[in-house]
Amino acid sequence: MDNQMKLQAVIAALTEKGIEHWTNVETPKKHVRIAVYLPKHNIAVFVGHDEEWFRAVRFYAFPVFIRDGESTDFVIQKVWNTILNPIGSLQPARCTWFRKHVRAENKYCQARRKRKKVTAVRVNR
Repeated sequence: MDNQMKLQAVIAALTEKGIEHWTNVETPKKHVRIAVYLPKHNIAVFVGHDEEWFRAVRFYAFPVFIRDGESTDFVIQKVWNTILNPIGSLQPARCTWFRKHVRAENKYCQARRKRKKVTAVRVNR
């Protein structure tokens, strides 16, 4: 099965369980892309395996990789286990900074449109 299809299965499982997640997220440092980010649990999901990506994200979020040889059920179980029992320790200050500065494309566009509307209303008064 293709890795993108596995990613879509993970997104469907998260939506089904009602867990908030962002797709296509860009990190503030090094412009690293995250396929899926769970802000409440501070988990970053990446398709493939990239050492540079791991080094950029490991201090700010719990990384989860989707690899070629893994089944869809195994990937979903891996994400779920990371939600329940994250391995390692992250400093709360770094996690808070990361959540503030990480930006989802959709949320950014919606916020930008909202700002334009507010500005337009102010000008017309």
